[in-house]
This record gives sequence, C-alpha cells and structure tokens, in this order.
Amino acid sequence: MAVAVQPISAVDHSEPPPRKRLRTEVAWSPKVQPEPRLFAPFRALGLVTNHVPFALQTRSHKGATEGPRTHIVTCLGKSWAMWEGGKMGLLFVGPDAPEQITSMVIDGKDVWVSSGSHVIKYIRGKEVRRLANPLGTPIASMLVFGSQLLSLTQDGTRMFIWDLEDGGRLIDAFRTSSVATSVAFSPTNDFLATAHVDSVGVYLWANRAQYSEVALQSVPDDEKVIDVALPSMQGTAEDEALDALSSLALTGQEKSSDFFLAPPEFDGDLVTLSLMPRSRWQTLLNFEVIQQRNKPKEPPKEPEKAPFFLPTLPGVEPRFAIEQNESEKTKKQTKRLQKASASSDSTFYKMLAAEDPHGDYEEFFTYAKSLSPAAIDLELRSLVTLDALRTFLTALNRRLRSHRDFEAVQSFQNVFLRMHGDVLTANPELQEELEMLQDAQRKESENVELRQGYVVMYYCILLPPFAYILLKEAKESHPDQVPTSSVPNELWLDIFKHATFVPGALDCDDGHAIACFTRDKDGICLANRHREAMDIALALCLVCKRWNMLATEFVFAYIRVKDGEQAIRLADALRHYATTYPYAPQPGRHVIRLELALEGAHAWTRLHSWALIKILKSCPRLSVFSTAFCSPDVYLWEMSTFPDAICHGLKGSKLRRFESGYIPSFVRKLAPTLEDSLEVLWLRPSDRRLTKKRVQTSSLAFPRLHMLILSEAAENCFAEVAMPSLQTCILEDPIQDSDKAPQCLLARYGEQLRYLVTSNTLQVSYVLENCPRIAHWTIPCAAVGMLRVSEAYSSIISLTLIEESSLRTCMLPMALRSLHSILSEDKSFVSLRLIRFQLPLRSSFTSFVRTYNEHWEYSCIRHGGLLLHLCDRRKISVQASFGVAQQSADCWAPFTEQVLPAATTGVLAGAYGLVKGSTQIGPLITSAALNGGVAGATFFSFREYIASPVLLHALANTEYSRRIRELQASRRAGGRSGEKLTWWDMRMNKVPDTAISGAFTGAILNAWKRGPAGIVPGVTTAGLACTLIQLAYNELDIARIKYVSRTLQETRKQQDAEAALPMSQPVPLPSPPIEPRKSFIERMLVTMGFHQVTDEEFLEKLKFKRDYALRRIEELEQERAQEKEKIASETVDSQTSVKSQD
Repeated sequence: MAVAVQPISAVDHSEPPPRKRLRTEVAWSPKVQPEPRLFAPFRALGLVTNHVPFALQTRSHKGATEGPRTHIVTCLGKSWAMWEGGKMGLLFVGPDAPEQITSMVIDGKDVWVSSGSHVIKYIRGKEVRRLANPLGTPIASMLVFGSQLLSLTQDGTRMFIWDLEDGGRLIDAFRTSSVATSVAFSPTNDFLATAHVDSVGVYLWANRAQYSEVALQSVPDDEKVIDVALPSMQGTAEDEALDALSSLALTGQEKSSDFFLAPPEFDGDLVTLSLMPRSRWQTLLNFEVIQQRNKPKEPPKEPEKAPFFLPTLPGVEPRFAIEQNESEKTKKQTKRLQKASASSDSTFYKMLAAEDPHGDYEEFFTYAKSLSPAAIDLELRSLVTLDALRTFLTALNRRLRSHRDFEAVQSFQNVFLRMHGDVLTANPELQEELEMLQDAQRKESENVELRQGYVVMYYCILLPPFAYILLKEAKESHPDQVPTSSVPNELWLDIFKHATFVPGALDCDDGHAIACFTRDKDGICLANRHREAMDIALALCLVCKRWNMLATEFVFAYIRVKDGEQAIRLADALRHYATTYPYAPQPGRHVIRLELALEGAHAWTRLHSWALIKILKSCPRLSVFSTAFCSPDVYLWEMSTFPDAICHGLKGSKLRRFESGYIPSFVRKLAPTLEDSLEVLWLRPSDRRLTKKRVQTSSLAFPRLHMLILSEAAENCFAEVAMPSLQTCILEDPIQDSDKAPQCLLARYGEQLRYLVTSNTLQVSYVLENCPRIAHWTIPCAAVGMLRVSEAYSSIISLTLIEESSLRTCMLPMALRSLHSILSEDKSFVSLRLIRFQLPLRSSFTSFVRTYNEHWEYSCIRHGGLLLHLCDRRKISVQASFGVAQQSADCWAPFTEQVLPAATTGVLAGAYGLVKGSTQIGPLITSAALNGGVAGATFFSFREYIASPVLLHALANTEYSRRIRELQASRRAGGRSGEKLTWWDMRMNKVPDTAISGAFTGAILNAWKRGPAGIVPGVTTAGLACTLIQLAYNELDIARIKYVSRTLQETRKQQDAEAALPMSQPVPLPSPPIEPRKSFIERMLVTMGFHQVTDEEFLEKLKFKRDYALRRIEELEQERAQEKEKIASETVDSQTSVKSQD
C-alpha cells in the first residue's frame, strides 16, 4: 500500500465454527405476548432494516456531573435526525442529503454522512465540508480514525483515505483483489481489520503513520488506483529473502523499476541525478568496510548434542524435517552454479559491450542502477581484460558528457578506480581514455558547482523589480557584514544576467562565437560592432557596482571602465573589500573580462595609471582584456604612462584573448608580455591616421595563438609574426582598399587555416592559391562572381555569403546565379554541406524592392529556386539569417515619415465620425486630415528642428552627446556611427523633446481656438499626453529589440554548435527550414488557447468520420434487411393462418 496502511498478516481458521441461525418471529395476535426475562420493551423507534444506517455514540467530558450522554443518529432515505439516548428526545433534524444515505459515522461533534459518491460533514446540522470520490462510485461504508477518514465503495474493492486536517486532501487510494464486506479500526488506530467474501479470515493492515514519519502526498484525480495484494499468511526468513534477491540481481532474472527517467525537456546543460536512495551509493562506496564488519568473529560451531526440540513441519500430524540439510546443500550448490554462470556470461558486460561508443549508454546504466550494491561490486571486479576496462571508461566518459546520473557515475568511478587503479596506471594503452574521463569530470564538476544554487526562490525571477528592493533592504539591515547567504543565486542571475551573458565575450575557444562578437549580430554591420550590446548588457551592472558589500562573481565577471575616475573608484572598492573582509573570497578572482571603453579626450594622470595597475593585479584569473571600444579621439596611446601601466599590470598574467585598436607601437610594446599565453588576437581599425614608420615585428612569436582578427592596415605587418598554431583568420576590410591585399599573410599561413573570413572581393584569388585546407569560408556576395569551376574547393564544408547593410549595390541575384552555375559541375565543392546567407533586415529588402523595380525580386526568386533544387539534389543545406537594417541619413526623413502618419490618423478619425452617423462626409474627413496634418507638422517641426537641436547643444549628458556624434557620423558615412546605447537611453529617447514639443503645440492650437485662456490647459494636457505616448512607443521598441535578439540567439545555437566541432569532423546537417511566420489572427488564436489543426490531425478526423459513417451505413443496412425478413416472415405467417382457417 502506498501511504496510510500496510498489510501485516491474516487470521484464518482451517475449520470455522458453524453459524447459528437467528430466527425472529412476529406475532400479530391481539393477545398480550409474554415478555422476555432479560430485556423489556421501552419505546419503538420505527422500522429498522439493513438499508437504514444508524450511529450510536457515548460522550463524556471532564467536570461533568450528569455522567456520559448518549446520542443516536438515524436516517431514512435522504433525511437524518439526532436523538438523545437517555430521554429518547429528538434534538434536531438535519438537512436532506443529495442522494440516499448509505453510511453514517459520529466523531465528537462531527457527523459524517456518505451520500452517493460524496462524503458530507455536518456540525450541529450544518454542512461544513464535502469530499468527492474521484471515481464517482457510491460509498458503502466509512471510518474515522484520528485525523483521517477511510471510505469503502459499494463494489467492496476500492478504499480511499482523506486527511481531515489538511482540508480533506486525498492521500491514498488502493484496490484489493477481493471484495471487502466489513472494515474496522483498532481503538488505538494502529491496525485496520478487513473481511472479504471469499475468505472466513480477518486481514490486518498496519498504519505506518503510527510508527514512522510518512510523507503524505496528494493523489491526483487522474491517477489510477493501485492494486494491493491481501496480506499473506506465509512468511520467509530474512536471510532467505536476501539470498533470493541477491541471486536475482546477480543472474539478471529481474529488474527493478524504482528509478526515475529524466524527461526529454531536462536534456541540455542541466545536470540530472538518478534519484535513487542515497544509502545505495553509500553502501556501494563503503561495501568493503561493510563486508569486514559483517564477518563473524568466530566460525560457527556445530552443537555437541542434538537439540531437545527437533524441527517439525507444519500440519495436523507432527512430522520431522529430515530433508532440510539436503535442501540446504542443493541450494548452496545451485547458488554456486549461478555465480559461476554469471561470471562467465555476465549480462552486465554484455550490455556494456553492446552499447554505441558515441551514445549515452542509457540501457546499460538503466540496468546497472537496478542491481544491488553487492552485485555492482562483483560485476566491477569481474572486469579484468583491458578491453573491458577501456569500454567501461568510455561509458563513464559518455555518461558524464550527457549530464545524466551524476551521483551514480561518481560512485561507479570511485569504486572502479580503487579496484583497478594499478592496472590503469601500468598500461599506457588506457592513457587516452583516462585523460578524456578527467576532462569530462572537470567540466561536469564545474557545471554542477555553477548550478547547485539554482533552485532557491525561483519565483523571484518573475519579479525583477523587487530584486532591487530586496538588495537595498539587505544592505541596510546588514551594514557591517556581507549578507550574501540571504540573497538567492537566482536573484543575482536575474539582476546581472545581461552583464554575465554577452555572446562571445567570455569565450576563448569558440571561434564562431568570437567572430560574431567582433562583428554585429550576424557579421554584417562592420562599423557598428556591438557597442549597443555592450552598454545594454552592462548598464545594470555598473549601477549595481555600488553594492560592493553584496558583490559576487555575477557582478565582477565582466568589468568595463569608461574613464579614469571610474578606474579609481573601482580600485578603491577592491582594496576596501580586501581590507574589510581579508578571509572572504576576493571579487577580483571572479573577473574574466576587463574592458577599457574610454570616450573623448582624457586627462590621464599617474593616479589613473596606478588605479589601472591595481585593477589588473587584483584579477588573477583575467582571460580577456579589451581596449577595442575606445572612441577614436582617445589620444592615450602616444603617452608612455598609459601603455606602461597596461604592460606592468598584465605582466605574469595568463591572458588568453586580447582586443585592441591597431596602434603599432602599443602592440609591439605589449606583445612580449602576452606571447606565451595569448590564444586569440583581435586588432580592429583604429579610425585614425596611422604613423608611416614601420614597426619591426619579425622577432615576435605567438606559439599558442589559434585565432587572428585583423584589419587591412595590420595584415602585412603580422605576416612576419610566428604563429604555428593559427587556424582561424578573419580579415576585415571597412575601407575596401584594393592596394593593401593580404597576400603575404595568406601566403605564409594559408596551408594551416581552417576557418577564414574575407571581406574584400580581391582576396578570393589569394585564398584559392594559398589555402588548400580551408573548411569554413565567409565571403561577400559580390565575390561569388570571382569563383570558378575548380577542384580547389574540395575541402570546403560550409560557405557563408554576407551582404552589407547598404542595399544600393545589392549583389544577391548575381550571387545566386553564379553559385548555381558553379555548383552545377559535380567536381566543384564536393565536400560542401552548408550554404548560409547573411542578409540585412527583411523590411529593408521589402522597401528596396518597392523603391527600385520588380525585376530584382523576380531574379532572386528564379535563381534562388534553381539553387535550392540543385542543393537538394546534392544534399546541401541552405540557411538564411537577417541582420540589422541601416538607418537613413536623410535629414527630412523625420518630417516626411511622421507628418504623413499624423494626417492619415486624421483621415481615420474622420472615417470614424462617418460611421457614427455624421451627415457632412466630405468636410468631416477633409477637416480631420487637415487638423491632423497641421498638428503633426507643428509638433514634429518644432521637435526636430528647434527643441532637439537646442537640447543637443544645451545638455551634455550621455544621450545627447551620443546623438550628436551619431548625427555627424551618419551625415559623413551614410549610416550609424555605432555609438553605445543603453535600455535607459532607449526608454528616455526623445522624451524631453516630445514633452516640450507637445506642450508648445498644445498651447498654440488651444490658444488659437480658445484664446489666451487655453494656453495653460493646452500645455498641461498635450505635454502629458505626448510624454506618455512617447514612453509607450519606446517601450514597444525595447520589446521588439528583445524579441528580435532572442530569436537570433535561438537560431544561432546550431551555428555555434557547428563551429565548435573539431575541424576534422564534417558539419552536421541543419534542422529543417523555419516555418513561415503566422498571421496576426493565428497568433491571437494560439494565445487564447486555440490549437491549429494540422493536416495529419484533420486527415485522422476525416478518417474517423468516414469509418463511423461506414459503420452506421452497415448497421442501417442490417436493420433494413432484418425488417424485410420480419415483414416477409409476418406475411408468410398471415398467409399460413388464412390457409388454415380456410
């Protein structure tokens, strides 16, 4: 039984005594009948039958002077009443039950009544609670014991138990194999006695809640009632049961199913446990100690004399158990044979050898978890060959990497290494498997440590505004200590998730993630980089740096310094934390990435340099250091103090990735410090006029560098640097200067490159000549025309075509046509498995087609269809992703794009008035359009050409300075300048401009209509309304950006997985293409809970209707045939009867 009761034994009689028949005679004679000697009639209560339940109770309490009182509850049909037992007076009549009452129980002041499938509780004649049978079957009888209620259904096989203290919660439900006729509880509620129709015995069940703590869990209504066997009269000794279980586990004759299988949604980065009892793994780890303790101190001795009572067999006639010794010998021989057969033909080793070496060994570990600790110990000791040891090491490695059964694998690994450690270390053939297992163990342990606190206060993730309140209260309540334990890790993750999760920021090994990090979201907008993503990600982190007392690794994993004063404050915070809490983990040890994003002209002093050295020295685990996002007007590189401070701070560090604008003197000075540890080097364009003096780089060497990201200006210089491990090279070309081709770099390192990104069309010819082993290649769409039919592309696995955000020279149709002609030859790109197009935003394509002509769209569709058909034949997958559209540099765009919608809004307002029944159709629409146009022209003209320029020159905060530089860059280059943008900047974008412009427009229009008295109401109303509308518009823009970024991150997961594969492995085929975007009505129906029927489901419904119609037609035809036969038989009978009468 599951929760409440447990079978113990049954009391049975081999020969039950005969039942006595009770005969009741009723005399209807008018004569006086003789009274019995013992009992005398008192008062008639009415006719009592088996269908009329009643209840009797005797109660007494302390301090009573009248003795115990007796109450009798009777019922008939749906009605019931309570009587006083002494005077036999009617106390009250209860309300009618919904159905006929079948059972009643009195418990103190409570009256429990079973009516149909419900159990109703009454107190003083009022219904206070109702319990429902989940199966809906009528209830025959019930019992109340303590705080629980037991009910028995009319079929006599199902029993339900409710917890009365917890609101009538169903805690147990079971079914017996035999029909129960009666149930009763002992006075102490320890035992439950049941009687059944097919047995004359009484079955006893133990209430486990009386002896131990039982977790009373709710039973769902849809859960099936479990079947429970009746208590058995036969018992077995404990040693026999253990021997039987061990033999079954040893020979594999039975498997246990008491373990949990993780559902598919738990797959991924989450670590799951086997959920087996903890004692099982503790027993396995300490099995040798347990065996030593269980050994007897002395061997068993045979008795000198025979016992006085010889063993006998159960039965009516006494018989001695003479054959017991022979049976024991037979059992020992059988057990010995089973052990021998198990050692020679073990199921454990068979399942281990049959698993896929690249799988997750699911079936093997499912079987291993079902074995007992003794059987597992024996099976591990039986692995004696080197092949068996290698296979088991592979199984542990694959199971660790699949994030399943973490504690089980740790137990197996511990016992296995203790048993076979000497053999594993003595054989070099197993060295590779041991190293792979060590690497998997390290990564999985770090993964578990990172996620071990993710289960506390999970609901706080849904309430991020309360996170700041909680942190503030924690700091105020604990000013002198670090209350980190009072703040759950989930709360930290929710607050600092933007600061801790920047794609590619903290990675030093994933080349594809770093490539996406250096460029924009899809590697398109080369000038923007990811400045917006940086400030958006770190805005909250910089604010929360003030809570230095609460700071953890989630805050300090990513640090960004924007000026020298901030560097001083950060260094002071680190020093204050170290002096105040010397024994606590220092926050600097959590820093992985340190970024200098200096803006404008800085008066850099020695104090700032000292603070920078202090920060670098406080970060022993620093892996990424970046100066690539400093603004172009930062003139610190020519100063000796700033480069010397960086070199001194990074001396002795294990920096793996360095990002910087290409300043030759600075790179030459810093290179000797990083040459032993640097793995990734990114030198972006400095946007400044470089010195003509050539820097000597022939003596530089980076032996561990495997990724190099260079601009055109630095390519020729790094052709002389020794980089023996280089495999990935990204060549950027924002200037498109054909005179500075990287022929020297590709000529020296082309043979060892596997991943290459070229942004210049003229670089294609050098790639074909110098890169024979390239596997992943990214080129512009305009460079496809330079490809030719050749066998030189045999090593390329994936080809990515990028298109710049500017659509004035979109070369997509030409790229599709050229690529189709090249792939038509079977000898070109024989290993190609993936073609990826990275294009601007979809809306930009639509506007481009609408602006230019339809021939461009027709060409894309025609050549794209031919290319897809060809790729399908050659089994090449095709993907397309859309990047960020470029903003227009037209200065009249704000006016023309915003006044026209205002006029359109006026037209819609006029149409609404028309619908409401206005008779002046033409004047109404015309006046509404003119009013909307005039209001929009006044508002947007004042905001764009008066309010915004004034605020740009009057205010010097971050938002307006950024907008000034962005405006200058857009006028100069025709695009965005790539300046930084935070959520707060987006939320407050043009809010002051809109408020001032709205107040001005409202004042003018209202004063023109109502005079000077309408100025104040117009300023207040229009200013407030425009401010709220602008804030709502900004929030919608933020929501749209979050949605787009989340969608892009989901679509890039597969691309990141492809890039993370070893270069020798082919890229796996991608998932099927993304389904087309649903319409607005479909999305609304899905949100409301409606499910769109698929073609397969609709086909199944049609088949069901067809089958039902065919069955119905067949039934009707049979009925018609039967009616015809019946009519024919009636006709024959009538004719026969007529003939007989004649």
